Amino acid sequence: ARAKRIERAQQHKIDLQSQRGQTKVFIDESGKSLPYFGMPIGGEHDWKYQDSSFIETFIDTGKRIKWKAKNVRWREMKVHKDRWVLSVEGTLVAPDTLADGIKIDCQESLIIADQLATKISPSSYHVKFKGVQLPCAGANAYQREISRIEMMEKFSKAL
Repeated sequence: ARAKRIERAQQHKIDLQSQRGQTKVFIDESGKSLPYFGMPIGGEHDWKYQDSSFIETFIDTGKRIKWKAKNVRWREMKVHKDRWVLSVEGTLVAPDTLADGIKIDCQESLIIADQLATKISPSSYHVKFKGVQLPCAGANAYQREISRIEMMEKFSKAL
């Protein structure tokens, strides 16, 4: 399904070249016309972030852990009116105080988040990213339950 979304988005971007200055319209997989504005479906961004720290806060306990993120590369493609395919690669360095037995490895996740990017120079942005990461594969039962609780809390606050 993901590959088909990417393929449809790339074709849509090619088709848009004849629609300059008009409201963009995307035909989804069900044949429905979706007018939209902003970045064209099929458009992409690719960033390399400077090494930085971030704070992970556990909603269930309030525990806060400070991580270091190194060599982070963020790639995204708009594949629908309100949907993006996102790839984030990099290295997370756990603090020395992190309990033994917690393994950091690659996994696919669903990220529900809000991102605010403020331009500070022609090629530099200050980015605030706040959201919930829901593990899709390789998560243990405890991680899945915490993710479910976090997701439900976020959704209830948004309503």
